[in-house]
Amino acid sequence: MIYLEEITSDWALESIQPQWRKLWERCERAGPFQTPAWLWNWWKHFAPGKILTLAIHHDSRLVGLAPFYIENENGIKVVKFIGTGITDYNDILAEDAFEEDVVEIIYEYLITHQRLWDKCDLSDISPRSVLVESLSDYVEIDMGKLHVCPFVDVSLGRQSVLGYMDAVHRRKLFKSVRMLESLGKVEFEKADLGDVDEWMEEFFLLHNASRAMRNLAGGMECEKLRAFHLRAAKELAEQELLGLFRLTAGGRTAAIIYGFIARGVFYSYMGGFEPDFAKFSPGNVALLHVLEHCMKSGIRTFDFLRGDEKYKFLWGSQRGHNYKLRMN
Repeated sequence: MIYLEEITSDWALESIQPQWRKLWERCERAGPFQTPAWLWNWWKHFAPGKILTLAIHHDSRLVGLAPFYIENENGIKVVKFIGTGITDYNDILAEDAFEEDVVEIIYEYLITHQRLWDKCDLSDISPRSVLVESLSDYVEIDMGKLHVCPFVDVSLGRQSVLGYMDAVHRRKLFKSVRMLESLGKVEFEKADLGDVDEWMEEFFLLHNASRAMRNLAGGMECEKLRAFHLRAAKELAEQELLGLFRLTAGGRTAAIIYGFIARGVFYSYMGGFEPDFAKFSPGNVALLHVLEHCMKSGIRTFDFLRGDEKYKFLWGSQRGHNYKLRMN
């Protein structure tokens, strides 16, 4: 028997986490942004509305989860994904054998409970989402591409990946590698669980410093945002889903790449570099090392996530997208 449970309190959302984690493990489409390590921590730190999460059960087993909440925007009640804003790929969870049932139950609930909301605004939906496959043709739904999400197919191997790179970028990249090596021993490491606190604090500093050097806003100045990322990173590391990498040269940290690894994909979330090393392009050198780590580790895809910044396409990236779903 399949039935739906409304989750409308912090306590109820927290208490379902053990089943939620097991469901995530059974969902082949799911990425790190659908874990409770990411979403529950986002809710604990930000909570900008009222929880309206839908849990779909088959007998005693959780087989689907729609992590929604309702936010009041100038008197308009808007259904959104928990995690909206800082999450590049939002999605529901649906166990493979129940995907069709889960999507239909979620859709029917939203249609029959329109008294609870004025607008449904589901942004940054994962390109792998069953929502994209199942609801694109519904006349009541406005579904379409939202942001460009470049990615590199690293399963092609090192020579092919290097061959697809912009030629000028490739020459500059290997010149930067040699210049960094002239400073002393260059080391590239992946964080273990015990490294996370120290490396994340260092990442925050480098991320802010490298953005300030380029007169860019939107760094990690917000204490609440830093607290969220530190907590989420530690829990993701416990589940072996964190991809936190550090590049050092001559005993000093040159760059840190903060991302996630799940189901054969590396999700490159953010980076930061030491401004003193800017002329050596340490961020690009660190990305090269991460790409090579992916190839050696059997990771198939390096995902730059949302944003069509020019540097992402210098690596021979293909053009992917995430999606939006709107209902009124």
